[in-house]
Amino acid sequence: MATPTLPTLLRFIKAAGVEKIEVFDLKNTSIKHVLPVKNQADLLYYSGHGYISDPQRRGKLDCWDNGGNFSVDDIVVHINWREDLEYFIIAGCSVLAPYILTDPQSGQFVDERPEPEAQKTSPGPGLDWARKTLRNPNLNGVGPLKGLCGFWDAAPADAEEKGGQILPVGPGVRIARLFAQLVNSGKPPNHTKTGNIILNAWLEATRANNARGIAYDRNSYRYVRTGFWDKVIKVPSW
Repeated sequence: MATPTLPTLLRFIKAAGVEKIEVFDLKNTSIKHVLPVKNQADLLYYSGHGYISDPQRRGKLDCWDNGGNFSVDDIVVHINWREDLEYFIIAGCSVLAPYILTDPQSGQFVDERPEPEAQKTSPGPGLDWARKTLRNPNLNGVGPLKGLCGFWDAAPADAEEKGGQILPVGPGVRIARLFAQLVNSGKPPNHTKTGNIILNAWLEATRANNARGIAYDRNSYRYVRTGFWDKVIKVPSW
């Protein structure tokens, strides 16, 4: 069975899941129409471009309408994501960075940061996404989501080049596949004792592929520090 996918349109992001209904003409069954009907998923996985360096598009994700991108505010999560959606996975660059480093004189973006650095960093778009999806003020500071996952730095590409050839299965695809396998197994490593299968699966899938993953819950976040340490670190509050 093929994995169900949707075009990246804002209305489908708001729906967070669509069921296709076929309508037939009883007198002529060759005549039919396919109608998309909202049927919200438990988990929504987005794959596309994210923005952080451009202040006008910081924290936004690519889509095919709405002027080419959308923000967490465009979704209106306290209205549109209240039915069944529990987790949103953003396989796109940097929009979940909790902090950013800017040049003190020009104010220009310099780099993403997974933790605050005194007098050097300011809140990044990741904290805005987390507050509005996990602690929404319109829902008394609770939900609608239970978890939010993505990358605090550049996301790995879906394809990769080896020996002068472009291979369709790169680190981005490997992360998605391992994530799905770990979720279905029900037993991913319990990184820093999250106690949450989805968050643990994302942290392990990104850690195993040397990618800078991050996972938020309503109280804290965990991120993958790649390189020499190659481990998951917990930040107790945000």
